[in-house]
Amino acid sequence: MHATITLSGLARQAVEKALKAAYLVVLKQPIPRSHNLTELARELGWEIPSTINEHLQFLNPHYTITRYVDAALGKPSDLYDNAIAAEVTAKPKKVLDWILRNLKIS
Repeated sequence: MHATITLSGLARQAVEKALKAAYLVVLKQPIPRSHNLTELARELGWEIPSTINEHLQFLNPHYTITRYVDAALGKPSDLYDNAIAAEVTAKPKKVLDWILRNLKIS
């Protein structure tokens, strides 16, 4: 189960890192200290499809839940089963594809 929690956190973090890299490329400004995925995506000025926005909103809390045990209001191992882990790892792929399309990178 520990691997599932770690994988979920890393998948979410991949989206954050990609958004921050896009921030550098698109806005040519220092990377913000924010961990809020929806805020980072919004600041890029791209049209955000509703499905991508839903994925970002779903992924957002996984930063604190997987990093800080007390933020989960319980043991993360009680919150993450295989179904949740599958969802947390599938949604980032769709968001990353959206980022690449907007950067015109294939």
